[in-house]
Amino acid sequence: FHRHKRDKTHTKKIHASIVLTPPSYPTNTTNYPSSNTTTMSDDHDILQQIQSNTIETLHLSESYDRYVKTPQEFADAMNANTSIRSVIFDGDFLGATVAKERAVIVSCLGNLPHLETVTLADSLVMMGVCMTNLVKNSPSVTTLTLKQCVLQGIPSDFDLFTAALETNTTLKEIRLIQCTVPNDEVQFDTVVDGIQSGGIAIDVSS
Repeated sequence: FHRHKRDKTHTKKIHASIVLTPPSYPTNTTNYPSSNTTTMSDDHDILQQIQSNTIETLHLSESYDRYVKTPQEFADAMNANTSIRSVIFDGDFLGATVAKERAVIVSCLGNLPHLETVTLADSLVMMGVCMTNLVKNSPSVTTLTLKQCVLQGIPSDFDLFTAALETNTTLKEIRLIQCTVPNDEVQFDTVVDGIQSGGIAIDVSS
């Protein structure tokens, strides 16, 4: 984590953990493990695959207009899905969106009833909207990874996120890989302390 370094590891054995690690996933998206994966080659029937509940891993890397007409159309399809267990959004899928579009796309993940793992990469991420809605609403997510993301928000947005973590009973691990916090008013140590106060074990490595 580039903006703040800690000189010691905090350990508190409770029910979840947050991990900041320098290693990154392969840049070749085909190296992600998948099962029944939807990628760019399937872009023309993405809605059908989501609506027909025939996929478990949804990996999208192209801009959303390759798959659907609007973010809301995507969200409506996702809200009716019961098969997806893993989501990977990288490349231009989130990176080429504006804030309102990202909010719709990421927030709808919290409505997937069997979602277990989420990886969001190469994008701006609004902590007070996107991440808070995802963590607060998801009934099943266990692992959340943010890779090469800019974590946006004012201190109160990060407070909303940590408050949502306190109410989530399924999340086991959060990974932040090569992420940055551009707002100088947000002190990452304060965010970590806020998460710890909610009974979440934290493992921080530079």
